[in-house]
Amino acid sequence: MLLGLTFGAWITLGIVLAMFAAMIFTRIQTELIFLGGIAALLLMGVLNEQEALSGFSSKSVVIVGALFIIIGALEHTGVIQFMVRNVLGKPKTYTAAILRIMPPVALLSAFLSNTTVVALFLSMVKKWARLLHVNPSKLYIPMSYAACMGGACSLIGSPANLVIGSFYNDTLNTRLSIFTPTLSGVLCLLIGIVTMLCLKGLIADRKPTSYSFEDSAKYSVEFTVPSNNPHIGKTVTEAGLKDVNGGRLVELIRFDNVIISPVSDDEFIMGGDRLVYSGMVSELLELKNTHSLSTALTYKFVLNDQNPNRNLVMGTLLRRSELVGKCIADTDFENRFFITLVAVAREGETIKQSPRSIVLERGDVLLFECNKKNIKREEMRPYVELEDFDIPHSIGYKTVLSLLIMMSMLALEAFSVLPLLTSCFLAAVLMILTKCIPLKYVFPAIKWDILMVFAGS
Repeated sequence: MLLGLTFGAWITLGIVLAMFAAMIFTRIQTELIFLGGIAALLLMGVLNEQEALSGFSSKSVVIVGALFIIIGALEHTGVIQFMVRNVLGKPKTYTAAILRIMPPVALLSAFLSNTTVVALFLSMVKKWARLLHVNPSKLYIPMSYAACMGGACSLIGSPANLVIGSFYNDTLNTRLSIFTPTLSGVLCLLIGIVTMLCLKGLIADRKPTSYSFEDSAKYSVEFTVPSNNPHIGKTVTEAGLKDVNGGRLVELIRFDNVIISPVSDDEFIMGGDRLVYSGMVSELLELKNTHSLSTALTYKFVLNDQNPNRNLVMGTLLRRSELVGKCIADTDFENRFFITLVAVAREGETIKQSPRSIVLERGDVLLFECNKKNIKREEMRPYVELEDFDIPHSIGYKTVLSLLIMMSMLALEAFSVLPLLTSCFLAAVLMILTKCIPLKYVFPAIKWDILMVFAGS
């Protein structure tokens, strides 16, 4: 015994402090740090095998895993996006924006993952920030606090509540209702909203990384193919005009204004064609010398002006993405998803080199050019998390069906018809059987890193 603590307690305290230091000062994945901590406690005899693995079989962990599938189904069918687009409205003042954003975020966070809810509101908050002429950080903080406080309003709103509920059930043989924490949670939420309004002037005012891409005109250039160009009659690939130094061909406009996008490898070049490239303009302009092209009368333009179906879409590179450590040019990502990388921002600054030759790192913000009709949001999720939620989701009978399944799950638990674990499992299975979430999206919908941290804690 030392200072009232056993040797095992001191070892545990040291390992916990080492884990916090690793999370703060290194880039090691959080779940690996937690697993390392468990392994250290097991090897030093502080925990036995049963205790070390007990978290992975916890009811709370299983419930969270099932909820991830349910949330994925609600997002896949467009339920959450519909609510975000049609419920919030358009505030006219900064104070009104705070009042409009915090209650709905808290409401959704009471039943859904806080991370998912915040991600869904990001696009709307950015639009409000531009409308109100404030930086998005002035609204991000109220949104984040609302998500945290909303999670305290129901038993499934936060992992902490699930742990407490499991403790009550195991030690006191008392099953808590899903709405047991609601009264105290709502009271805390109201106090939080009032406090946020009173202290709104102290909220950090920072310019986000995505603002590096505000001027979309500087990422596009248009050339004209002269009638005497030596590459006429060749395909874009044979002429070396598709993947070029500094960017990529994203659109071909024929002399009769027929727009070809995306441009296939076997598309022929004709005199009078207009070639539209995305990338670093300073390097793309070299095509005038290397390929005998002429600069269009107005060579810079905003991407959405020429073709209404073309969009600039931002996305964040995920930690587990297969693109981390690679150059886009060395992968089939662009051809696979009919999308073109036009710029990369890292730590708030746009990287001044050809975007397709940049070795990507986790957390990079990528600016893509794409045809919004061709974008495959769900299939891209394992690689990048798209931030533009204006990409439409089809609303159909599955939207209503997934919402009914979710409401039924809550009702079955609230009226003590089924335990929370059983009702969550039933809802997740129904979501899969009714194809509200296709099988290929079930595994990516589960946030395995979060589950590992939750189980390891």
